Amino acid sequence: MIVIKADHLSEQHLAEIALAIQKRWNVATFVKMHEIILMDDDDTPIDGSDTGRVIKSAINPGEVERGINVIMENFELEHAFRLERKNRQRYRLKLVNPSALPKWLERANSDLRQPPEGVFVCPHCVLPETIILGDSKPIYEYKKGDSVIGSTGVGEVIRTFGRQYDGKIVNIKACGMLPIIMTPEHPILVASSNSTKIWGRNKSQKKILFSEEHWLQAKDVQPKNSNSDGDYVVVPIIRGNSNLDKLDLLQYTKSNHGRWRSYLPLDEDVAWLIGLYVAEGSIAKELRFSLSQKEVEIRGRIISIARRLGYSAYTQRMETSRAALVTISSRVLARAFDSWCGRKAPNKKIPDFILFHRDEGILAAFLEGYEQGDSYDNLNKYVGKIYRTSVTTSQTLAQQLQLAYARMGLWASIFRTRIATEGFIQGKRCSFHARYSISYALIPNRKCRQTRFVEGRVLCPIRQVRKMNYHGNVNNLETSDGTYLVSNAIVHNCGKYLGSELELSMHTKLHYII
Repeated sequence: MIVIKADHLSEQHLAEIALAIQKRWNVATFVKMHEIILMDDDDTPIDGSDTGRVIKSAINPGEVERGINVIMENFELEHAFRLERKNRQRYRLKLVNPSALPKWLERANSDLRQPPEGVFVCPHCVLPETIILGDSKPIYEYKKGDSVIGSTGVGEVIRTFGRQYDGKIVNIKACGMLPIIMTPEHPILVASSNSTKIWGRNKSQKKILFSEEHWLQAKDVQPKNSNSDGDYVVVPIIRGNSNLDKLDLLQYTKSNHGRWRSYLPLDEDVAWLIGLYVAEGSIAKELRFSLSQKEVEIRGRIISIARRLGYSAYTQRMETSRAALVTISSRVLARAFDSWCGRKAPNKKIPDFILFHRDEGILAAFLEGYEQGDSYDNLNKYVGKIYRTSVTTSQTLAQQLQLAYARMGLWASIFRTRIATEGFIQGKRCSFHARYSISYALIPNRKCRQTRFVEGRVLCPIRQVRKMNYHGNVNNLETSDGTYLVSNAIVHNCGKYLGSELELSMHTKLHYII
């Protein structure tokens, strides 16, 4: 395998050069994010897997250098670029004279030509600040080996991609979900509705049937409204895969004294305590919970659980604010909760050992604790339903809660009620984080619902599709199961989407991935 990196040539230009390389040596050639990759027949993993160590290429490096220089002359690039050898298998086309760039490069950009014949096009990416669940961070921060949630659960990042993009992006708004923003060609998993009329007792009713789930490019999805059929995005119901019953605490100790507790039992009481911390907890060397003085029962339960676990706890009343501060005296426990759930409100999250626990009682106890700390019930007079609502400044937590409630058979809608901005408090400039509201109906109306639970999935109708201009960086991932979640909707990863038999036949030829 030989890799040639060229930061100053677009993927369109590299595709032209890659085709010339492929014809010269008759080897499989790939273009991926400013790199040309040559793979000969000997480039197979030693252990037969896709991840094993690769045997060194049989292509002679000296022949490659001579051949690339000839190709550069044919493309009139020899005066603008110099081929630099990094090691036996890596090269770089370095721009040394920008004024000597040939005119055909400018024409290729301005004409917006289609990729060359025999090139497989897969131009899909999302915006760099998109939060991807798993390691739960913006997509541009992901690295190979990080965890990512896909359609089948927790997977692994195989490769990451990033590039410059100037063009249209698609903003998809589905019912009760945060916006799904991506480039027009990015595949998203959808199910299409097919409404039919059924008759009963002298009147007709509309019944909605669904097609099989299928991949559709973002630019081709159709909104679903009451008067016409359309598409539904697919949200997975992630089943548990963890049987963890003990939480290790030794890694959070700073001394070897034998008096430290080595673990916490992961039972419903501890899950409830973790849920309450995510809602109302803080770290100040010790573990603290900020409550109202009226919440006597909650205070009593915190102290009872702490004492059962072998920790002391006490309450401080704040007369000026009518609040009560419950403190569990343990620095080790404070470090553990900080690591598991985050320290400040914008960084709060649900630990994976709870979100993906096989015992739904553990997850239900966590949600009970969270709701007791940060939720309220309100009556929606327009629909006559009572909704339970929580508010958070953590987008990660909002998306995790939506998946958690889906496991419990409830659809929780997410709304962004405030965008991130700056302002002044008492003359001082302050940053205000975005704020998210998560709500679900306490008594769902099964006969009239917008989202549908179908065989381990939730189908959410698309309400609006908008196209906007965008100029900047975009990113993508390649994952172990071929998918990841954008705003909890299942989307395809990079480089393996084949939408037709024609593209499938092209897959054995040059892959042009932008």
